[in-house]
Amino acid sequence: MKFGVDFQNIRYAVLQPTFAHTAPGYDGHFTASPGVAYTGSGVADFFADFMNSDASSSFIQHNMGRWYRSAYAQDDWKVSRKLTANLGVRWDFFEPSVERGDEQANFIPVGAINVPGTGQAQLLFPASQKSQTLNSAFLAQAAKDNVSIVYSDNRSLVNSQKSNFAPRVGFSYQATNRLVTRLGAGVFYGGIENLGNYPNLGANYPFDLELSWPSPSCTAGMASCTTNGASLKNGPPTAGGFNPFAIGMAGFDANWHSPYTIEYNLATEYAFTDNTSLTLAYVGSVARHLQVVVWPNSSAAIAPAGTNTMSLQPFPDFGSIHNISAVAISDYNALQATFQRHFSNGLGYLTTYTWSHSLDDSREPLPSNGEGGDKNYTMFGLGVDYANSPFDVRQRFTFVADYDLPFGVDRKFMRKPGPLNLLAGGWSASLIFNAQTGEPFTVNDSGAISPVNGQVVGGISGGGTFAIKTGDPWAGGGSAPTGNPGTPCAAKTKTIAHWYNPCAFSNPAYPSSFGSSGYITGTAALAYYYSCKSKIPEGAGGFNPLKDGEFTWPLGPGLRPFSRN
Repeated sequence: MKFGVDFQNIRYAVLQPTFAHTAPGYDGHFTASPGVAYTGSGVADFFADFMNSDASSSFIQHNMGRWYRSAYAQDDWKVSRKLTANLGVRWDFFEPSVERGDEQANFIPVGAINVPGTGQAQLLFPASQKSQTLNSAFLAQAAKDNVSIVYSDNRSLVNSQKSNFAPRVGFSYQATNRLVTRLGAGVFYGGIENLGNYPNLGANYPFDLELSWPSPSCTAGMASCTTNGASLKNGPPTAGGFNPFAIGMAGFDANWHSPYTIEYNLATEYAFTDNTSLTLAYVGSVARHLQVVVWPNSSAAIAPAGTNTMSLQPFPDFGSIHNISAVAISDYNALQATFQRHFSNGLGYLTTYTWSHSLDDSREPLPSNGEGGDKNYTMFGLGVDYANSPFDVRQRFTFVADYDLPFGVDRKFMRKPGPLNLLAGGWSASLIFNAQTGEPFTVNDSGAISPVNGQVVGGISGGGTFAIKTGDPWAGGGSAPTGNPGTPCAAKTKTIAHWYNPCAFSNPAYPSSFGSSGYITGTAALAYYYSCKSKIPEGAGGFNPLKDGEFTWPLGPGLRPFSRN
């Protein structure tokens, strides 16, 4: 039996001010011709020391720390001459981060957020921060939006899961000297990962302040125009600058559920010779409580194009709120084939083929591949976005070979050292080849279609729309979609010029009415999101056998591809 423990005391610091210094602005406002826009010079304003705007932010280093503790035990058991079992269990505890000076706060929604202006939340502080003075205007704004100020004896402001027991099991059965079958399954827990400064609870008010001093409104160039009171000589004003309205916040799930993955596989290997074998396998995984960034203060309704939707947010007097939540899921299934020759007599090669399918309902916490994100977390959650993963590659083939040329010391020819051996001996050749299908993409619309005249009238406020699939994207021909008469229909698809047929898609319909309230929410709004999602399941780039031959997502006039949803 094997067993062990692991204790880690993890310390890290975050320093990421919005403005490392001040951010003075000069736009030519004061040197313009009176009443005539775009005639001034920002450079002239600078030399005259007429500052139009200035901004500053806190320059504070957040000193974070957390503990990671784990233990495991495992044993191999020879059940019989042909059957071997491996059994084990692991326990993990991921402690949430604590700021050394308790300078952090956690914004936690505690009620429904799918109705405009009715959100409820707690702004949680460590108990040691009770003496911290909060701006009276901010407190009034919080009270208006049902955000209560709460103090906690839990310095991390997050309750972590302590029941992370993860069993693992594996079996190996050797039916003959050349045939063996392996079966394995296990649970694997993930930690509370660092995501840079993005979910840093120390970046909340009042520990991270952003101040701004705009100039009073006036007509450009008029003598009545006054500066914001800041200057290069004296710096920004010593008072004011804080605007509690539309302040952004960050939060973490108050009761954290550790992300976990259940992985399982079944493989059969047959040895044709002592060095050549074929393996056929099934691999699968189910992941739950994945860590994702959600936006609980996005619009809780859709409204006519051009509408300012701040009043439709759950917390109308707050700005952008981003929370780290363990609510996402993913599923993966794959069939794999491997034909391998272990290196022998100067030759070795490996051939693999994988068919797989990956699905999930969320974007990455820090997306780097242009993901589109969720439709609208506030109204629908993440479930309606369950679809092909942005990195879903259905098929992949690889071939790798190494060959020692038979010339040189200890090889078939030119075995003796000498000048000729130095020149022509000891050489090897390698070959690497791979081909795969591309990643999925979604076709965007070019605007919603008016129910009155059938023309494109733009999108809706409170969320985005996508093109509706009305035909087979891989079939040629057809006619241009309604409202987009200039869209050329592809005679042939899956070519460099036309990977898919844009005439298989149409723009979504603009709502015929937004009701007496002036907006649409709840299940009625879902129709304008869910029915508009048109993800093409197979890859955007086709088979790309050469690195220099890879293609990006195709572009179609009017109806254009987007990366994720």
